[in-house]
Amino acid sequence: MNENQDQDKTVNCHPAALSFEDELIRYKQKISNILESFTEAFFEVDLNWTVTYWNKECERLLSISREEILGKNLWTEFSRAVSLKFYAEYHRAVRENVAVRFQEYWPVNKMWLEVSAFPSGEGLSVYFKNITGWKQITRQLEQEKKILRSVQSKSIAAVGL
Repeated sequence: MNENQDQDKTVNCHPAALSFEDELIRYKQKISNILESFTEAFFEVDLNWTVTYWNKECERLLSISREEILGKNLWTEFSRAVSLKFYAEYHRAVRENVAVRFQEYWPVNKMWLEVSAFPSGEGLSVYFKNITGWKQITRQLEQEKKILRSVQSKSIAAVGL
């Protein structure tokens, strides 16, 4: 083989020589790798509320594998969420085309979640994380503040100030 033939092989292996389908597959894999690296749970639904993406943190927090949920209706699978803030806020995000952020207790897994949802022309992207520990610490601090105020009030009354 001569030098020109070697150069031709190199050119054919260049990313620009890849087919559109190959590029699309590479791009999808790159996006998937990014979404899987999130420390927050992330899922997407289309405008019919069909789950189109479910990352590993969703699997861990909600105890539902992506194989079980992909292609299914979110509200059918999470019927207990319909009466909670999840349903109203997700629908508001899509209806008004606005991002929403809220906290809600999910009784099935006994945890508080902080949720951010962003509409797109194709559906809704949802990020969430478990904030149960933070909620417990906040509640405990509030209780301690009340006790401190009570002790302080009684001390002032006892001194006669």
